[in-house]
Amino acid sequence: MEFEIKLCKGKSALTINPKKQLKLNLLKLISKFYCLVETKPMLIINYKGLTINVYETGKLRILLQNKEKAKQLAEEIYKKIF
Repeated sequence: MEFEIKLCKGKSALTINPKKQLKLNLLKLISKFYCLVETKPMLIINYKGLTINVYETGKLRILLQNKEKAKQLAEEIYKKIF
């Protein structure tokens, strides 16, 4: 899956946006990840010790500043989703 990585405005996290428009069923993802919080527009998961927001649109927000590590995590998460 192709995506772009950008630093968030607060510069404390990276946002990963899929280039293809998605509509995820977050309820189906709950069983695939350790969920900390579940709300309608997003899930907050703990994945490999990091807090990651997963949005219905497929956007990920990772509390991390290393783009290479974020890219690797995004690929792993998208693989688990699809």
